[in-house]
Amino acid sequence: MAITNDYIARTLFIGTDWHLIRIGCRFAIDGTTGITGSPIFAIGVASGNTNVYGSGTTDHFFGVRTSDTSWSYAAGPPPVYSNVDWQPVRIIDDGVTITTDVHGNTNFPIAATNNIGAIIVDIDKGDGTNYGVNMCAPALAGAQTTITQTEFLNFMETKMSLMTIVKTGYGLGARRTLAIDEATDGSLDTVNFYWDSTGGIVELVEVWMRRSWRV
Repeated sequence: MAITNDYIARTLFIGTDWHLIRIGCRFAIDGTTGITGSPIFAIGVASGNTNVYGSGTTDHFFGVRTSDTSWSYAAGPPPVYSNVDWQPVRIIDDGVTITTDVHGNTNFPIAATNNIGAIIVDIDKGDGTNYGVNMCAPALAGAQTTITQTEFLNFMETKMSLMTIVKTGYGLGARRTLAIDEATDGSLDTVNFYWDSTGGIVELVEVWMRRSWRV
C-alpha cells in the first residue's frame, strides 16, 4: 500500500475488546530530497472508519505522530530521513492534545534502496482513564539494514522492553499517557494510518495488528 497525502482506516474485528493493541508495519519512504511543510506520519486508533485522522474531520484519535517541521535527507549509504521525532497525540473533534515526545531521533529508510524498516506502536488502556502509548523504531545511531519479514514477526511477538534484542539499530521510546474517555468521545475500534505530505510516498510493505492483555 502506498500513501500520498491520504489516510488508511481499517475497523478492528475485535472492536473495543482489547486492553493492549500492537500496530506494526514494515515500510519505507519514497523520496530523494528533504521534506518540508511539517509533514505528519501518524499511527494509532480512531473511532469508526469515516471521520478518522486525515479525513478532514477527526471524531476521536489516539496514537503517535511525527512532530518535526522538516525532515532532513541523509545520503548515507544507505540514505535515510534522519532525526525525526514522534509525539503522542489525542484528537477530539479536531482539538489536539499532545505531551512530551514518545520517541526521538528516528531514521526512516528510503524505498529506492530497497531498505525496509519497521515501526511498532503499543496502545494500552492503562487504568481505564489514562491510556498509554509507546513505540519502537529505527534509531538515529543504529545500523540501517533491512528488517526481514521473519524479524518483523518476531518484533510483533516480543515484549516492548526486549525489542532491541530482535534487531540491531532499533530504539525504544518512553511510554506516555493521555486521558481518554471512549464513552464520551467515541470508541477506539479502528486502526488509522495518516500521511499528510506530497513530498514523499509512504510505502507500507505489510501491516499487522495484535491484541494482548498486558502492557
